[in-house]
Amino acid sequence: MLSKENRLLKEKDFIGIFQHGRLNYSRIGRIKLRKNQLRENRFAIIISNKVTKKAVSRNKIKRQIRAIIKSINHQLKPANDILIIASSKILGQKYSEIEQALKDSFKELKLLSDKVER
Repeated sequence: MLSKENRLLKEKDFIGIFQHGRLNYSRIGRIKLRKNQLRENRFAIIISNKVTKKAVSRNKIKRQIRAIIKSINHQLKPANDILIIASSKILGQKYSEIEQALKDSFKELKLLSDKVER
């Protein structure tokens, strides 16, 4: 679970991202990005019933994406709202493939900082 300050919760934030956010297509879905006025990044994950009807599968994918975000959040540039919208392409992908797809998307969006901290 992401901490509360790292989650998008309000409807106005979602509306702002959908209306004014930059869009990136990846192997696992879409990523929308918008700058915010805060010091930290905030995330939201959307997986529709159209992707899979099984709640167990949708929740597993969300847990995997959250774990990836927690592991690379310190490498991301701060002050962004990030919305990850999964598509049906994510089904059957391994954790490492999802992680690589997210990292590639973050690189395309110029979110990954140049220096990598360990």
